[in-house]
Amino acid sequence: PYLIIAVALWFLVQGLGEKGWLTGVFKPRPVKLENTPLVLAGIKGLATLQTARLYAEVVVDSTAIGKTDVSVRVLTNLVMPYPLFDPVPAEKKLVLIAKGWVIAGVDLQQLHEKDIVVDKDSVSINLPAAGVTEVIMNPTDIEVFDETGRWEANAIQQVQLKAKNTLLQKAAEKNLLATANQKAVQSIGSFLRGAGFRAITINGKKFGT
Repeated sequence: PYLIIAVALWFLVQGLGEKGWLTGVFKPRPVKLENTPLVLAGIKGLATLQTARLYAEVVVDSTAIGKTDVSVRVLTNLVMPYPLFDPVPAEKKLVLIAKGWVIAGVDLQQLHEKDIVVDKDSVSINLPAAGVTEVIMNPTDIEVFDETGRWEANAIQQVQLKAKNTLLQKAAEKNLLATANQKAVQSIGSFLRGAGFRAITINGKKFGT
């Protein structure tokens, strides 16, 4: 029995060496996604990649023809015995300064199995195109710079909508979606590299070359 114990201890010591057989057992290894469904599930688990954002300040205005004040109309009709009418109506104007964020990213829920091809440690994937995921413009981010005349709530909302659309135009001028696409490729490429893939192709281009 002592000989058996001695031999067992010798094997154990050899296994704990720098190149021992036990070293690989305790060494952390990257998680490998071996087939398309697992890769798809892993990437979809990332949900929406918000990969680019733009902060901007815009100025928008609106003009309209306002109604004449009632007192002016009454006074006019007392002086001039004609049917009730509006004198030349005054122009009203509204100028807003709005600040906000435009956030862009890739909706990974749009990925399907046909978009991913896995072959051992190689993977090819076609990502959905980036889009605007959110426009953030809080009421406290909107300042009335100039207001002439009376504006109803729905008219003010239309000017605020104009401000939001102007923010989107700013994002388009800054190529926000192109930036979002590039960063999405970097994020997904790094994710797949960490999953153990060596040859990675994203949207027809080799990643990391």
